[in-house]
Amino acid sequence: LRTELLSIPEHGVLNLHGGLSQFYRGLFTTDWAIHNREPECVGATVHFVSEGVDDGDVVYQGRPRIEEGDHPNSLYEKVVRLGVAMMVRAVSDIDQSQCRRTRLECRGRLYLHDMFDVSAKRATWRQIESGVIADYLANQAERDRKVKEGLINEFNTPLEPSKTA
Repeated sequence: LRTELLSIPEHGVLNLHGGLSQFYRGLFTTDWAIHNREPECVGATVHFVSEGVDDGDVVYQGRPRIEEGDHPNSLYEKVVRLGVAMMVRAVSDIDQSQCRRTRLECRGRLYLHDMFDVSAKRATWRQIESGVIADYLANQAERDRKVKEGLINEFNTPLEPSKTA
């Protein structure tokens, strides 16, 4: 979107991006994180829209709980649910003049629509079959550390109920 259009709304334009923008920008970011064996980078960003792609000032970022049995579709559903909660809070924050926005200093790799073809989708599911989630869960604390340290305005929610509870 052009600056002229983005400047019309008094408070700016919010976007829900289904990825952590400092790691993954663009489309199919949950799938790409699994494809690249980086489930620790699955998450969502609520940010103000800028002229770039998913690189505006960040309002909230969050990560869903990843559990055994998760796959790209279940993770994407968790990301969307988390993102909607973040968006609701962001709109409320704006309404109450309490919105905190932080500049995105490091932009992640940009994944475009035509990059995620049938071959990439199959490779992503092969990562699931090869145990990418189990590998992540076995070393979760260590793998999460670098991501958690880099989260911007981390969104905290009550713990999600476990699928097995």
